[in-house]
Amino acid sequence: MSNCSGIIIRGDQLAYINHDVLIPQLVQLFPEIAACRPFGTINLKLDKPLQKHFADVWTRQIMWRPLVPLPRIPRFEAFGFTRIKVAGPLSDKIHDGWIMLPEAARSSYNDWQAEIIVGVLVPGVEYGRRCAIQLEHTPLVVRPKWFGESFGIG
Repeated sequence: MSNCSGIIIRGDQLAYINHDVLIPQLVQLFPEIAACRPFGTINLKLDKPLQKHFADVWTRQIMWRPLVPLPRIPRFEAFGFTRIKVAGPLSDKIHDGWIMLPEAARSSYNDWQAEIIVGVLVPGVEYGRRCAIQLEHTPLVVRPKWFGESFGIG
């Protein structure tokens, strides 16, 4: 079991909009994230590094068309997901969540950042506030060797 916390930081603001088209496609491969569609992501600058070479699920590349930024060019992208528990800034409840590892996102390869999705609106989430995550198991599926190559990262 591993606990980690960090400061909520501003992401690129694209997940909140793009999840409307992305999450329904990903749900076909990983149904557990179905409720995460309307909430975007919580981006954390972590207090200690978190290895992301292993996850619970790595999808194949899917073709999807982001709504933003324009132009809406289709792209092929894979994703990783690691199950976690999330304690928001108010720490009133513990929520089921996932570390989301988009193949094209630099944060997926930065052990000091985490992009989190949760199936509820977590109270108190604001930039600069603290949030904690808990990994109650050891993810066992290794990141595919090709993950990130088509985006020049990895």
